[in-house]
Amino acid sequence: MFVKVDPNTLLTPQDTADLLGVSPATLARWRSEGGHLKFVRLGHKTVKYRYADVAEFIEAKLQA
Repeated sequence: MFVKVDPNTLLTPQDTADLLGVSPATLARWRSEGGHLKFVRLGHKTVKYRYADVAEFIEAKLQA
């Protein structure tokens, strides 16, 4: 079922990992490498992902 989500909703690393089918450790590695997926750093340890950026990342990975 399709659920409409505000594109500015901030997702936790766990929620983002679940959506992408990867582990939170993979997201952490991507952050350290840079250039994979945009993220928001809200503090020294707090990281969030904007839903719109996750959706854009998925769209960019689509194969025909």
